[in-house]
Amino acid sequence: MILEPNFYESRETKIISRATNRRVLHLGCVGHTDLPLERKIELAGETLHAGLEKVCTSVLGVDLDRQAIEGLKAAGTFSNLVVGDACKLDPDQIGDGWELIVVGDLIEHVSNPGALLDSIRSVMNSETRLLITTPNSFSLPATIRHAIGAFREGNEHVLSFNYINIQQLLDRHGFETESVGTCYQHLARSSAFFNIGKAVFRIFPRFGGTLFITAKPKV
Repeated sequence: MILEPNFYESRETKIISRATNRRVLHLGCVGHTDLPLERKIELAGETLHAGLEKVCTSVLGVDLDRQAIEGLKAAGTFSNLVVGDACKLDPDQIGDGWELIVVGDLIEHVSNPGALLDSIRSVMNSETRLLITTPNSFSLPATIRHAIGAFREGNEHVLSFNYINIQQLLDRHGFETESVGTCYQHLARSSAFFNIGKAVFRIFPRFGGTLFITAKPKV
């Protein structure tokens, strides 16, 4: 059964709420993928990983960007990071005692999303939950921007998802969807139209800018 989006909330706030007092594996942890290394390091304190570090029982970040991982460690920003390919996770390196695996705005970057989900399954147990955020291809803001010629795709984005096909993908790779909604990113609050959009998308969450999905392994 395909679930309809039924909430519209802050991405960061909702992820932090789900992660509080839990053991969390954070895939694609570096963030700011379109920015140069120096800016990634400068802005590290404002990232989702910094927020997770404050509330989780334990958190491990995994990212393929070796230069950024080494730069963040050298700057003394984070120590709980490892270089790794989220599509080829090694259970011996990563472990499998995670309560929550956060895949924040990562799945749209990978060439093979099925391989990503299979890799994630290899480090999950029956109690682990998966949390995915990704741009919503059915979103009203993206549709309007495209219509007026102002749409900008992320430099490393190679896939687009809607609330239907991402649930079908999860099902194909052994996951059961638990909840679906949409959310807004922190920078959206700087828009002059944010409060109007927030009111509209709380009534019609399927049109929100970012999908927010939680799932569990099928029994």
